Amino acid sequence: MAKAVLWRAALLGLGLALFTAACAAPVAAPSAPPPDDGLVITILTPAAGKETATLVVQVTDRDGAPVTDATVALEGDMNHAGMVPVIADAVTDDADGVADGRYTLPFRFTMLGDWILTVTVTRDDGSTATRTINAQVRDDAVAIEGAPAVAAHDEHAEDEHAHDGKHAEVVHIHDVRARPAPLVGGNSAVYFLLHNPTDEPVTLIGGSTPAAARVEIHETVMQDGVMRMRELADGLTVAAGETVALEPGGLHVMLIDLVKALEVGDELELTLVFDTGEEIVTQVPVKPIEGSTGGHRH
Repeated sequence: MAKAVLWRAALLGLGLALFTAACAAPVAAPSAPPPDDGLVITILTPAAGKETATLVVQVTDRDGAPVTDATVALEGDMNHAGMVPVIADAVTDDADGVADGRYTLPFRFTMLGDWILTVTVTRDDGSTATRTINAQVRDDAVAIEGAPAVAAHDEHAEDEHAHDGKHAEVVHIHDVRARPAPLVGGNSAVYFLLHNPTDEPVTLIGGSTPAAARVEIHETVMQDGVMRMRELADGLTVAAGETVALEPGGLHVMLIDLVKALEVGDELELTLVFDTGEEIVTQVPVKPIEGSTGGHRH
């Protein structure tokens, strides 16, 4: 009799322990509804999958109209500890040459697995909106929560950018800026990130601007112990799916024989020409460049 009582007590204790553990087990919280800030923020699925060098954030209002007056920042992190977050520099809408509510940010997935992407949108009026978006990175594809179909993105791009016959979306440029130059007739340099999202190489072959007599593509090289510039007569080729940085001390677009001095805060129009026939027209702000004295160093 005593053994039976002890046996029932043991079973009761085990049942209570299992019930308590079940109640204490973490339960996945449902996705929180987006805040009522009037914005619809999504990240488009990259066609290049895990090899992508950029992510495109689409920002619209509730009616689907593109929001073009914002600056968008992006941070990516794994959903577990142990990795360094990937932080993309903030960009404006027209940094890729077109104001269409799509913000192209330099971004690379550094690991396979589950990611948390945090998008911060700052409007011209100072208001800020933030979204946290889940993504899964696999060998064969990248799945992003709430992303529209890739085909819809491609059709939109063709409709929006091919209207003049020469602005089909082939390459992306962002983080564009020009070096100050104090003298009429002097030279300046333009720097930016150049991304080729296609599956074929693309070559930047030249350009033009009302701000200078000539535009050339240059690189800086060490020759006989001296840093020298030389023109890339055959242009600058960007491999399929790759991003090339034009930056001080390396590759740059040279503005030769300026028609006026360029001061910080000025803006110039630059047309970049590619071997595909694409021409990208972008507004380039003149900004302080690290190491610049307003002279001729590139």
